[in-house]
Amino acid sequence: MEKFKSIFGRITMFGSTSLTNESGVGIPVIIEATGELKTVEYGKVGSTITAIALDDNGEQKMSLFGTNAGAPTAVKVETTGEQDNVVHGKDSGGTIDPLRTNDNQQLFYEPYEHWKQVDPYLMTGADAIAYNPGAAASETYSIIITVYNLTAGAINATVYVDVAAGGTAGNAEYLMNAEAVAAKTRVTLPEIIIGGDDDIRAFAGAVDSINMHFKSKQVART
Repeated sequence: MEKFKSIFGRITMFGSTSLTNESGVGIPVIIEATGELKTVEYGKVGSTITAIALDDNGEQKMSLFGTNAGAPTAVKVETTGEQDNVVHGKDSGGTIDPLRTNDNQQLFYEPYEHWKQVDPYLMTGADAIAYNPGAAASETYSIIITVYNLTAGAINATVYVDVAAGGTAGNAEYLMNAEAVAAKTRVTLPEIIIGGDDDIRAFAGAVDSINMHFKSKQVART
């Protein structure tokens, strides 16, 4: 390579520079018309050397990957280029699940209100549990009770909420206290809210004379 020195002390280099490839062949180094060094970036796919791709506007083309059970997996995008995201949540047991959408692509939202199937109860002559949610105190239930007198005569009925399953009735817990239910008559009691550890207890003035039906919905839990 020839070298020239100007009268101002600046060195200007002319000629050509080459590099040697793995086979020992000299390859010229190319520069742009404006003098910048022209470079091409390469990477390896396994053991194969591959040129880094560019978009049509000259920007480096990037592919985003994540790991799926240890296997690299390309991140999905929409046909218009936006990243396709799936939102997940964690349940009370620590399991991670994807959030769902309905058929109209709207977020599927389910408030925590679950109807509970409760078998009818036939009152005995002794105080007994008619309905036990069997749940934690932190859970909440909405209950509507209907009592029906099966017989041809009036029968007294007692129904109460046994708070925290204490086993005996306090005055504040009664829904019915030895109240007469007319023959072939049903009575629906006002809606009540109980805890998961509460019981509904009942008894009648005659055995197997009054039945109970429950409309039960779990409305909250922690």
